[in-house]
Amino acid sequence: GKVTFKANANQGYHFAGWYKSVDDQGSVEFAQSDGINITVPNNENRKFIARFEPNKDTSYAVWHIKVQGGVADEVHAEKEYLSGVTGKKA
Repeated sequence: GKVTFKANANQGYHFAGWYKSVDDQGSVEFAQSDGINITVPNNENRKFIARFEPNKDTSYAVWHIKVQGGVADEVHAEKEYLSGVTGKKA
């Protein structure tokens, strides 16, 4: 029969392809896309693993707030816009 799989990535990640196993480090088993049709014989069991990778250009903002005498001066705070890899600490 024909089975349709759809891979939905969480924010900050993108779909990297379908693989046979979690440990599969080889090339993508099936064509990359947001969803894929896979034809599987009716008498065959298969396992498909969707792999997601972090985006390298995730936008985020950092607020720089002065603290003097234990009091935050949020009125004069500065906001800096940056981008980086999802999940990677700066």
